[in-house]
Amino acid sequence: MAPNVIDDPSTISWLKSRKKNSDNLRDATLSGDTQRWLEERRALPFYSSLSPHTCKHCRDITIELAESGKGSRLRLPYGLAESILAAKEGCPIYQNIVDLVFNFRAEVRKRVPENPVFSFWLRYRPEVLPDETAQLEFEVDVVSAETGAEEAIDGDNGFTVWALEGNPAAAPISVRPYQLDYMSTSSAVWGKNCIEYCRLDHSECSGLLGDDGSKEVINPDSIPSRLLMLYQNEDGTLHAQIIGRDMKNQVPTPDVSRRGFAILSYCWGGPQPITLTSKSSKELGQGFPVTILPKTLADAALFTHKLGLEYLWIDALCIFQDDDGDNLDKGREIPQMGQYYGDATVTLCAASASTCSSGLQTTPLAAEDPANYLFGPIQLRARTSAGEIGTIQVLKEADYFSSHREREPIVRRGWTLQESLLSRRILIFSSHHLYFSCKVGNASCGGREPLPKSRVIGVYESRVPGVNTISSLQRMYPVVSTWDKVVNEYTQRLLGFPGDKLLAISAMAASLVRMAKDERGLVYRYCAGLMFDLEGKDWGWKGELLWAVTQPATPLGATGLTRTPSWSWASVQAPVHRWSASTSNFPEDGIRLLDLHAPLADERNPFGAVKGGFVKLVARTRSFSTVNESEIHIIITRNTILDDDMYDESSRSALVVRPDTMQVDDMIASGGGGVVMVELIATRRNGKLLPTYPAGILVINPGTNSKGEAPYQRVGIFEVKFKDLSSSDAHREAALKQAQALFDNRDLQELYIV
Repeated sequence: MAPNVIDDPSTISWLKSRKKNSDNLRDATLSGDTQRWLEERRALPFYSSLSPHTCKHCRDITIELAESGKGSRLRLPYGLAESILAAKEGCPIYQNIVDLVFNFRAEVRKRVPENPVFSFWLRYRPEVLPDETAQLEFEVDVVSAETGAEEAIDGDNGFTVWALEGNPAAAPISVRPYQLDYMSTSSAVWGKNCIEYCRLDHSECSGLLGDDGSKEVINPDSIPSRLLMLYQNEDGTLHAQIIGRDMKNQVPTPDVSRRGFAILSYCWGGPQPITLTSKSSKELGQGFPVTILPKTLADAALFTHKLGLEYLWIDALCIFQDDDGDNLDKGREIPQMGQYYGDATVTLCAASASTCSSGLQTTPLAAEDPANYLFGPIQLRARTSAGEIGTIQVLKEADYFSSHREREPIVRRGWTLQESLLSRRILIFSSHHLYFSCKVGNASCGGREPLPKSRVIGVYESRVPGVNTISSLQRMYPVVSTWDKVVNEYTQRLLGFPGDKLLAISAMAASLVRMAKDERGLVYRYCAGLMFDLEGKDWGWKGELLWAVTQPATPLGATGLTRTPSWSWASVQAPVHRWSASTSNFPEDGIRLLDLHAPLADERNPFGAVKGGFVKLVARTRSFSTVNESEIHIIITRNTILDDDMYDESSRSALVVRPDTMQVDDMIASGGGGVVMVELIATRRNGKLLPTYPAGILVINPGTNSKGEAPYQRVGIFEVKFKDLSSSDAHREAALKQAQALFDNRDLQELYIV
């Protein structure tokens, strides 16, 4: 094969250097190291939509913009030798071509062993919106000069094609570069178009329809008791007036129902300078210029107005914020937030704003980051079907799903999780771009999703990790699995006031319990953050108590900030995941739940904060101090994944202990005195069903309470884990024997855990 071209030592060395750079970027991607990924990407050439690549080798390439069918195919003018030269001189088009040849060298030799002749092609595929946008593909054909046999090398596809507004090539191409000014008129027009497209095309999002069956109408019961009414005064300045309950003017429910309203999801970032209180209500109810508001709130009002909506809900201005220790208004409003966010026309999510004064856009307007692109943008000539000559840009994005970026400030705040999950449509103002997400699809203001495109379930929820509707989560079964996923995400976030732990997720809990009953006929008893299936279906009640922390927890009850019972994940500050089992059909073996109760802090919100609580159950127990390594291998960890070498070699199993706090670590390290194992899942060795290994909770008895009782407190969980893979029947039998011995000859007893 052309020994003086592709096999030239200097060419091979240059190609290996290029491959090393791409391998470094790939390794950084797989490692999940955000900083390393950015450093590797920034080691590659930089271009942008404002300054695309063009050079003598590619400036005369002209793409035919066929508007239908299979598109067009253009043969590039260079052969292999000229392509290598152009690639070495920095042309990305030919660099990509040469990379293809180099990567498939062995395959080419096998198919065409002697005198191969290469030809290089660009295939243009026209858009078919909303599913497919215009794309460019690289293709390589190779022909044997001896036999004439022709072979095609697997090409490289998925290159986005966009055109600048006003360019002749923009007529058949809808995709534009990302809009850098989120507050621009064009951004608002795009947002309005996404909302309208969703209203007309997505029955899952549109909800109620008007009498004519075409116009979305909001359920009057979901209209907030207060709203900001937006209007322009005589000089065109945008003003707002708080209307509704206890205000000068009331909410015109029929009008809001027809016209709709926006709702804001944002980070407070500390005390706000302007809030609704008993002292400020009169002034705010008379009207004020929105410019006096913190910038995030002011921007939200302005963008709402640009969307053509007249009403906006913001918590700080629509719920009385008086700090009187017994805020009755908050008690009324917080249980309604699920309906407010769920039925609002659109949620404005200030994803990149860490405080209320940051604004919807926190990056400079001209801050197009070239690191956004893995390839290009490359500017090429293009001819429309009408014969007009324009230009297109060809590119491939480096981190399309934002999986290697720092997570946005909004996803660090606990309250905002349910605000996005319960929304039907979200406009996401992120650090990188402006996005739209609804229950069905996603779109971006610029880029290859100009209109909401149906997402593939399980691939990604939205372009901003942690900000999405509950669309695909709702489709998970059982409902408690959805709740587990929500709790896992929620417990990674922070709250300004730890006492809000249950309150800030209460609307989400209410929504799922209601959905389980209405759509699936399942009745869950929600208690202190846990969803108990007392009928024994699905995961039953045992799995709910078997949650574990992934890092040392801070017990909130010890600080006096909450009275949540110890058996609830809401009693600690730490990321939480639920114990997973190989089966949901657990052996009963006499273990049963007798009673549970957690009195509500506010009876108006059955999913909100609680004032203590207890569970009463019958189970077998064993003092941890009586278990030793000669009986079963013990691992103390909070890791969710265990390395193979951590298991006992003879049984391929281990007793895995997961304490909640460092204090319990110390107790176990000192011999485990005072720590008691409570078996919730019993061992099953025989029968047609899968074997089960014991699991349960760790408890301590801190002493007698004021009532003369000696209740236990939960301090962790334990489980016997068996490494099924690469394990023999002898290993399994040894593991089951060790597991069964843990609670053999232990009597059932009644336990009271607070």
